[in-house]
Amino acid sequence: MTVSWWCADVATSSLPFPSLLYFLSMHPEQSQHHEIEPHLLAAFISTFILRQDAYARQQVDGTYVAVRKPLTSALLEQHFNGRVTLGTYALDAMSMARWICLDADTDTQAIRLLEMTERITEAGIPFYRERSRRGFHLWFFFQQPLTGILARRFIQQLLVEHGVDAKQCGDKPLEIYPRQVQLVGDGLGSLVRLPLGVHRKTGKIYPFVDQNDKPLANTPRELLPIVSKPDYVPLPSLLAVISRSSQPVVEQPTPAFRTNPLANLKDRQPSERILAAISTLDFVREYVALDAYHRGHCPFHDDEHKSFNVVESGNYWNCFAGCGGGNLIHFWSKWRAEHGQDGSFVDTVRDLLHILNI
Repeated sequence: MTVSWWCADVATSSLPFPSLLYFLSMHPEQSQHHEIEPHLLAAFISTFILRQDAYARQQVDGTYVAVRKPLTSALLEQHFNGRVTLGTYALDAMSMARWICLDADTDTQAIRLLEMTERITEAGIPFYRERSRRGFHLWFFFQQPLTGILARRFIQQLLVEHGVDAKQCGDKPLEIYPRQVQLVGDGLGSLVRLPLGVHRKTGKIYPFVDQNDKPLANTPRELLPIVSKPDYVPLPSLLAVISRSSQPVVEQPTPAFRTNPLANLKDRQPSERILAAISTLDFVREYVALDAYHRGHCPFHDDEHKSFNVVESGNYWNCFAGCGGGNLIHFWSKWRAEHGQDGSFVDTVRDLLHILNI
């Protein structure tokens, strides 16, 4: 009898690897190292992995660490066998996307997206729903790569047409991956947990499911050929949705920011030029949805109470839940670290100089 891996409790927060090995020892048919057929591996890479010059590795607490080394077939085998868990970046080095993923973390988001999927199914737009730790991921795949800006325009227009407000979807904004429309400098951008791996925090493997919430296959191995060759959003539907969208709102800092002339003085330190170029409020609200009182959900922890705010008069941000605070340089340093990039002062300042074009 085949034992299903789906949501199997194969780890604990304190002893993840011993628990995983114990589970595999109890189910020897799962513990054997099976090489993935080359054509399936190639199809999986083509579908989910945008760049192979770097990868993210999930830690026991669920966070990720960026690794700027080649993503090898051996690493993918370890991912499929539960030895490591990898994250996949949403944009390639040229800021192109082959998929877009919605992350439903709350009940409200889940309900709204499920209602939307019923309607887009009738319209012939395929999608794949993958359970996650707090809800589910909704994946859309493109046969040909799209620029990040077009991929986001497609999904944002689809949400608008089906009455889903991404910024006011329940208690927190609906997360869309890629988060960025374009990579900046040598940044890697946002990432999503690569499917078919063990979530290190919960010790579970989450399946792709149908409209009745039933797994599409009994095991991850059986699911691999299904998700490696997904149904793509038809090109006519893709172009039609994009054509109905308005010009996108700028979603990350660009050289279009209004700058203070003092920022161009060559005798000032780089950090001083950055702080003179733009206020903390103007910078931060490109990344965090803020209300009229400059409050919002903290991007650095699971925030349900709008514990993040920007004090305009003091030109600083602060998280009352303990994530810290400071000026926009501190914010960008923490943001970079949160997204698997180098959060050091030197790299952060260098990145900001490039972003602000100063």
